[in-house]
Amino acid sequence: AIEDLLEQGSSAVIYKDENRARSLYLNADTLLKVLPVNTPERVTIAQKLSTDLQAALNDIRHLVTIPNPPLLADLETLTDGVFGNGLMQTSDGLFAAGSDGRLYRFVQSDKRFVVAASPSGDPLSPLTASQEDGRLYLLGSDGAVHGVSLEDGTVSSTSLGDDRWVDVQAYANRLYLLRPGTDGQIDRFERTGTSFAGTTEWITSRTSSLEKAAALTIDGSVYILMSDGSISRFDNGSEEGWGAAGAVDPGITQATDIWTDIKSAYLYVLEPATQRLIVFDKTAGAFVIQYRSDAFQGLTDFIVDEVGYTIYLMAGSKLYSIAPSHLK
Repeated sequence: AIEDLLEQGSSAVIYKDENRARSLYLNADTLLKVLPVNTPERVTIAQKLSTDLQAALNDIRHLVTIPNPPLLADLETLTDGVFGNGLMQTSDGLFAAGSDGRLYRFVQSDKRFVVAASPSGDPLSPLTASQEDGRLYLLGSDGAVHGVSLEDGTVSSTSLGDDRWVDVQAYANRLYLLRPGTDGQIDRFERTGTSFAGTTEWITSRTSSLEKAAALTIDGSVYILMSDGSISRFDNGSEEGWGAAGAVDPGITQATDIWTDIKSAYLYVLEPATQRLIVFDKTAGAFVIQYRSDAFQGLTDFIVDEVGYTIYLMAGSKLYSIAPSHLK
């Protein structure tokens, strides 16, 4: 009976009826749980059916499991107890913001990190990071924004600070800082020379609550990610609406980060609790694929290089890469 249900589910997938396939697979799972396993032969059969069922479920979940993603570098080999809390990619390479406040450069030829910049004052613990045209910024856990000078290797505070900010994005010579809550807002600062001033509460009209706002990304439009996986899109300060057209299985409950850019057709959402990166079609809102690995312990940030067909993920002290199969 289980084999028959798996076969029917496979046929339903071929005919694009994923709802029917999901129902058939759930019925197969119910039968599998009461399958006798009182002999070695029956144990073997049950294990094979369980493996087949899991593969079938992963297929309709659009789940790509990566057993051994390439490990590119590990901060632990350079500094004990340091984790990467943010990733940035510039024309000078890939950088990780360490939990010790230092900025580390990834040396691809040697597969290692080196110190690129250190705090010029008190130690800081960055929450996240952003860059634009080689200018790098760290958002500290105290809410202060810190600029990075690669020329003299220093990290220094700016005059910006609000301990309610949870994310920063540099875009079009401005800094956008996300402030969640009942009065949730994006605070925008204009860049003048090497400093920022002229703060503006950028959101002028919205219907969505920002109580659970976790991160933002910008491609001209601004996308705000909530921890439950919902996404709101804003243009010129007004909410325009954006909704996922396809259900993600399992559902998103603890999302922490989001990425896109003006050239990308996709939105990427990170959920460390389930060790996965979820991809949506940016225009249609359709769920496309999700990547997961047991190696992704303590995910904090990621960078997508669509031109190079590579996704970089920071997991604890380790930098991994995967080759995204959804990019053609």
